[in-house]
Amino acid sequence: MLYNKKVLITNDDGFDAEGIKALVEQIYKFTKNIVVLAPKNNSSAVSHSITLRDGLKLQKEESIYKDVKTYSLTGSPADCVSVGIVYLKLNPDYVISGINNGLNMGIDILYSGTVAACFEAGIHNTKAIAFSCERNELISAIQIPNIINYIETIENLKNAPILNVNMPINAKGCKITKQGGNQFSHKYDLIDGLIYATGECLLGKEEKDSDADIRAYYDGYISISPLTIDRTKY
Repeated sequence: MLYNKKVLITNDDGFDAEGIKALVEQIYKFTKNIVVLAPKNNSSAVSHSITLRDGLKLQKEESIYKDVKTYSLTGSPADCVSVGIVYLKLNPDYVISGINNGLNMGIDILYSGTVAACFEAGIHNTKAIAFSCERNELISAIQIPNIINYIETIENLKNAPILNVNMPINAKGCKITKQGGNQFSHKYDLIDGLIYATGECLLGKEEKDSDADIRAYYDGYISISPLTIDRTKY
């Protein structure tokens, strides 16, 4: 699957985030043909936004791991993937996004810049995997080689164009899941004349659907959800 393949790695937490460093370290075990191209600044929850009216600054950065080429871009995660494929002509076999410092399950997927980078890869006919973990639990990264090997053993996963992976610490195993339906408590407060979103994600341990990503995660399993660009309700 990933052995000796060309991989473009990005995220939405920024090129110098601890999560992307942890991800590169794990992917480096499969291939050294890696390029990092990630947002210059934290771009969490920007979803699939792209930059149309402003110029983008691409900058070579000091390698974040060993000899891995590292670039930052003043744009969104989707911008990073598109610039890497179209402008830099990296021609990756895979785009891998993360590790997001926070879960991306259920409705979170719609807001996630981490996952949107993978959708952008899909638009360019490139396979993609998004990795996320609970906030400040990046130790879960050590499970990535086992996850990739698991994906390699399941034909449907191996051939899936976009996979969304959420990793609990010390997982019992992997489960193939669908997008769950967690909701948000929408709340805004007026502070010093400005409106701030102060609601929170009600990421549901109460999720009843046994096939949902949220249920699998809170049951102690790594959730692997095949996703699609096509949002048609068939």
